[in-house]
Amino acid sequence: MKKIALITAAMTALLFAGYGRTPEQRLELIKKAHEGNAEAQWEVGLMHENGEGVTQSYEEAAKWYEKAAAQNYPAACNNLALLYHSGKGVKTNLKAAEKYYLIAAKQNHLYSEYNLGNLYMNMGKDKKGLKWLEKAAEDGYDGALCNMGYYYTNTKKDCAKGLLLYRQAAEQGNRVAQYNLGINFEQGTCGLQQDYVEAAKWFLKSADNGFADAQFCIGKCYMLGRGVEQNEELGLVWFERAAAQNEPSAINQLAYAYAKGKFFAPNKVKALSLISKNIEIDPKNPNWYDSKGEIYAIFGDYKNAKVMYEKVLKIDPKFYENNEPAVLDDIIKGRK
Repeated sequence: MKKIALITAAMTALLFAGYGRTPEQRLELIKKAHEGNAEAQWEVGLMHENGEGVTQSYEEAAKWYEKAAAQNYPAACNNLALLYHSGKGVKTNLKAAEKYYLIAAKQNHLYSEYNLGNLYMNMGKDKKGLKWLEKAAEDGYDGALCNMGYYYTNTKKDCAKGLLLYRQAAEQGNRVAQYNLGINFEQGTCGLQQDYVEAAKWFLKSADNGFADAQFCIGKCYMLGRGVEQNEELGLVWFERAAAQNEPSAINQLAYAYAKGKFFAPNKVKALSLISKNIEIDPKNPNWYDSKGEIYAIFGDYKNAKVMYEKVLKIDPKFYENNEPAVLDDIIKGRK
């Protein structure tokens, strides 16, 4: 079952603006940065963070952001705070993150207002967090509306207010809020009547905006004819789009499609390759080992199926109490 999503952190709006610069332009930026130009120092930090014309390095990025932040350059303060917040290139330091977010937020830097609000919310300082999220929302960032919606629906348990905030963000094109509305309509949660048509509408909006979880959900809608006219080919298209973004449920569905040969010719190598990707992404999730075991069993490879099922039981001994595949007992007991 898909869960409500929360937006984490926001970089600066110009994060990728420099891509496409010539080597000469990058050298000019580096020259200005060494001369003390704060904006250039920030951009050189971005170059290092994203590996644009230089070796990717969070450590080098932090050094350049720090030089610009020493001049109170807001975009650099935000990005340096993000590194302290995430522990990339520097040791995690929430006090330092707060300090630099605050410097930028006080200069009305939109994403710092938002990130500072999230930081406070994560620290349990809800009043301070809401203050900054509300400021970011007032300044035009729909992600702040979405996260306030998450807070009111999931933490404060004020569904009416939370859904209103989700809808405001969704109508501004926020794909996470669109997806979250879809989940609430699909599951009939937060005081909403279950409505598959309304759920599919919001999933499709979010999916069109590129959100992988929503792409899987609208794919499922088309597969089942839930809220939309059934169209398995279109459902498969959406699964493939979601899988291309490493969405695990879509990868799992495609693996089974290749194993069972419903939409493609049966292909053991392709099926196992897909499900192995999920194991690589999330190696502690017993579901993916179970799926891999079932795929082995589909192709009659009971020896490897047993290995996978035993891994499932090692991770979660109770996994099969209510979810036992038909061949499991035969495989475990050596009858297959």
